[in-house]
Amino acid sequence: MPSSPEASVAANGCTVTAPTVPGVDNNDHVIVSPPQEIMALDLSVTAGKSTSDGFIRLNLCNPTGVAIDPPNATYAFVTINQ
Repeated sequence: MPSSPEASVAANGCTVTAPTVPGVDNNDHVIVSPPQEIMALDLSVTAGKSTSDGFIRLNLCNPTGVAIDPPNATYAFVTINQ
């Protein structure tokens, strides 16, 4: 479960964060489940392919009309070896 400090997500925008997750290979598929405190902010979170071993990539998107400053949060995830 990576804990990731999030940058501000602009209104109608997206940001990417890449928390460290030891043991994850950059070819792994990642399924992520954001915590309730992130979901309550109306952010959508998807996992993307990492470009290097030991990291996962989280895409946070804000469909609202105002910027959102998400708190540090711990995400649940599953990886699938390719």
